[in-house]
Amino acid sequence: MRVDTGIVVSVYNRGSGGNSSLGGPAAKIRLNRPAVSVKGSMISDAEFTINMEWKNERFESHVGQTMALNYIMVKMTFTRGRKEFWLSGLVVSQAAVDGSNLVDSNLRVRDIFGGN
Repeated sequence: MRVDTGIVVSVYNRGSGGNSSLGGPAAKIRLNRPAVSVKGSMISDAEFTINMEWKNERFESHVGQTMALNYIMVKMTFTRGRKEFWLSGLVVSQAAVDGSNLVDSNLRVRDIFGGN
């Protein structure tokens, strides 16, 4: 698998409505270097997952506040259609942003065209 321009991770401020509420965007960080670990497995006849891990690297934000991502593990789930697989799930299972650890953050799946 190859991602030409890198995966963009958007970091949001915490909203005023509690832990599940998002505020405005704080930073965008592009994962534009190869992952140190990529592992995949079939989880059923119609689905497989890929786990990608970046560690011991410092990714700087290119939009918004100055933030650094020091570690991230991304889990992608793909579902088999009639002719191809499509991205059906995207989770950041672990991340360290400016020294704060984040765990199990479900993400919205969006392609370059803004669709799901």
